[in-house]
Amino acid sequence: MKMACTLAIWTTPPNGAVSTQTCSMPFARLCGAVGAIPDKSRFPACLGMPGSQPKYQVRDRRLSEAEYRTLGNILRQAQRSDHYRMHAEILGLIALTGCRRGEIVNLKWSEVDLEGSCLRLIDSKKGSSVRPVGHPVVEYLERERARRTGTYVFPGQGIDNSVGNFPQSWKKLFKDTPLWDVTPHVLRHSFASIANDLGFTEITIAALIGHAKGSVTS
Repeated sequence: MKMACTLAIWTTPPNGAVSTQTCSMPFARLCGAVGAIPDKSRFPACLGMPGSQPKYQVRDRRLSEAEYRTLGNILRQAQRSDHYRMHAEILGLIALTGCRRGEIVNLKWSEVDLEGSCLRLIDSKKGSSVRPVGHPVVEYLERERARRTGTYVFPGQGIDNSVGNFPQSWKKLFKDTPLWDVTPHVLRHSFASIANDLGFTEITIAALIGHAKGSVTS
């Protein structure tokens, strides 16, 4: 059975303060079509509801609300550049899905299930994996599907391959900014951390990020 899941959209009020309650959308939108992190009121029951089991164990560096605003600004600026646009979109999807960087960089259109609102990864670190995604991610993928051809969501310059030079690009994007120490792995940790803060169970978070129950270590 196909499983749908929605993610909350980030909203940043005019005064710059991040709203965590407005309209059941507890996080601020990162940029454009990339939006936010799980809204506990909208998760499928099959993934487990907050409070029914012990919380997920999350460690290491995570983004603060202020740093998420900074990330949004950096990604908006990068999307204006032909050189950095696609890499910025990859960072946005990692932040919105909690996926590993290789899972997004090498994402194929055949693994994108728009009707089921999920990614059906064939070869993730843990083998095949189904990852629920929310409306901002689905809307982004729907729009780009109409524009792009080939096997990969983020195509490279060669013959039907995925985009290259991603590590170099994200390091340059964050260099000399308050996010100089942020990596795609930090975005993954932050995704799980916020879900944990909201009270989601370890089985729910593990399902979202494709990780064994326990702690986010990969």
